[in-house]
Amino acid sequence: MIHILFLLNSLRLVCYFFSFSLPLYSWYDAKRRQPFLLLFRSPYLQAYLNNTGASVPNNWPNFWTTSHPLGWSGLLRIDDGPGLVLTSNATAATLKDIAITPTRTILTLTAGAMNINVTFLSPIEPSNLVLQSFPFTYIFFEASSNDGKSHSLQVYQDISGQWTSSNTSNVVQWNTTTSGSIIYHEVQRLPFQYMTEENNMAEDAVSYHVTTPGCGVTWQTGQDVLLRSFFLNEGILNNTQDKNYRVMSDDWPVFAYCTDLGSISSTSTPIVWGIGLVRDGDVIYSTTSGNQTRRPYFFTKYPNVQAAVSDFMSDASDALQRAITLDNKIQSAANTISSNYTDLVSLASRQVMAGMEITVGTDSSGQINASDIMFFMKDIGNSQRTNPVEVLYASMPAFIYFNASWLGYLLEPLMQFEDSGLYTQSFASQDLGATFPVAAGDINPSVFTAIESTSDMLSVAWAHATFTGDSSLISQYYTTFKNWTDTLVSENPLAPNGLYTTADGLSNPNMTNLAIKGILAIRTMAEISHTLGMSDDYDSYSGTASSMVSQWQSLAGASGHLSSTYSAPDSWGLIYNLYPDKLFGFNFG
Repeated sequence: MIHILFLLNSLRLVCYFFSFSLPLYSWYDAKRRQPFLLLFRSPYLQAYLNNTGASVPNNWPNFWTTSHPLGWSGLLRIDDGPGLVLTSNATAATLKDIAITPTRTILTLTAGAMNINVTFLSPIEPSNLVLQSFPFTYIFFEASSNDGKSHSLQVYQDISGQWTSSNTSNVVQWNTTTSGSIIYHEVQRLPFQYMTEENNMAEDAVSYHVTTPGCGVTWQTGQDVLLRSFFLNEGILNNTQDKNYRVMSDDWPVFAYCTDLGSISSTSTPIVWGIGLVRDGDVIYSTTSGNQTRRPYFFTKYPNVQAAVSDFMSDASDALQRAITLDNKIQSAANTISSNYTDLVSLASRQVMAGMEITVGTDSSGQINASDIMFFMKDIGNSQRTNPVEVLYASMPAFIYFNASWLGYLLEPLMQFEDSGLYTQSFASQDLGATFPVAAGDINPSVFTAIESTSDMLSVAWAHATFTGDSSLISQYYTTFKNWTDTLVSENPLAPNGLYTTADGLSNPNMTNLAIKGILAIRTMAEISHTLGMSDDYDSYSGTASSMVSQWQSLAGASGHLSSTYSAPDSWGLIYNLYPDKLFGFNFG
């Protein structure tokens, strides 16, 4: 059975569903107007499209905030005609179908005499940190005639500088590189704004647009309307660079490719493009010895981005097959519950995986230390908080399913900070600060989140040990976990004195869900103690938890049902915090 139990209220999913400047259909309700997801690969590499409900909308994709358009145009030229559009303002192709999987958004279209299939792949690579940490996505284009005849077909795609900054008044600079295996445009803001985020977008990133060279492949950089018009009229680009670096909105520079497929009845292999957004470094992390600049993990294998891009493009076919295999596995398991659950899991899988920066540290000489791995998760859709503990807890089932060892990489920066002299509280913090990508830590967290945050950390730490068989993290930080648990016991989750106010966005006393979470966390600490041979601690925590759960059952079920507030018998609650009880086999509830 699939382990993905995504708790919407806790995870606070902002599920934006979209396509590629085309009419979109919700699989729940074809008439609902919702944004749809195209690409979702990192906290800063995301593209959505608003569904206006029009039969053939031509609106641009947006960054997730939906207020910043991402210039991204796809054009077709069939039989030397005036062209049909996948994006931007022109005659639109007709969308026939859309499919959403955990890794792909797949569009089926009709453009004149051609049937078109466009696959947007945001890879999930559970067994390969190098691949998972590389912030690039694929677009696959396939075509076949719908009248049994061969047709001349040229295909065009460009992106604009809007991928590199939230402010179109900023200057961008760019360059195009051609090599034996790849052609790529790279674009960045000028001047570079290191470790700066504005309107949730990175201002220190380099955007990449890449394809593979070959017969009929041309490229060009220049003003948007000039390049697009030239393609529609001529079916080719000039392999020339516009070197007039300028304000993004000044004659809107774009970075384009064209592929002339000749006269075909179907594509023998897909056209493949890649879009990426690279930041080096990824995160600044505070330690007792000063700030660390964390680098993207893929640099443990590659000396530079170009080498990584080359392998990425050569791996496209295999990456697609891996994605199909993973999608089938996830959807098959989720479908045993319901088709709607399958849809939810498909969207949540992307959001969980793409919310992270996978980083590696460096030694005193600046050389990469491949064993120093940390994951940093942004609180996307809510804030700039780093490694928000309640989101980590809600995401835990997904990480157990994909790769439970990743829980350790998410816990490590939290535990290192809170086990250091920088942190003096007797309970777990709710995050590593609110200035992502700077993980400065929170030395003075709110006491009102203490029960929730402490319980979440204990549950996730035990899940990591349980599902990986690796007890090194719970052993290294045992004293800290014990101190936190002693705080839980002394405060008493059933009748907390000041630590109860906030949990899951609620601020009430006597919250049934919060109480059972705290009790189960104490029971979890008993298992941690038992695993590490601390028998006296095991007996103490196990006995305390058993006593508390008996009281909880009486209070929460006093009126014949589980209440959300156990002093209000008329209230009702979905007690989702019993999940660890079932996951770990405590059988309390």
